[in-house]
Amino acid sequence: MVKGQARKIFAKNLKRLRLQRGLTQQGLASATGLTPMYISNLERCINNVSLDNMERIAQALSADLFTMLIEVPKDATPPEDGKSRKRAPRQAIGKCPPED
Repeated sequence: MVKGQARKIFAKNLKRLRLQRGLTQQGLASATGLTPMYISNLERCINNVSLDNMERIAQALSADLFTMLIEVPKDATPPEDGKSRKRAPRQAIGKCPPED
């Protein structure tokens, strides 16, 4: 496995499941006791996540920790709540590793 690959998969699944559940970053933060900025940083692969926080997030999303680390094919990911929002890309200090 490529360095940072698990973090990248976790980040994608976190955002995908959060959107599927209709939660904002603020809503997920409230449900987990974490901050919205921390959730945002996880989704953008800026922060590493501890196992304890992974469990909190998975529980709040009604997901198994195992499923948070399984790569989902791109074509299996449903659109974001039926809403298509385009915005300019942001520059992040720490980014997910590039896709192969």
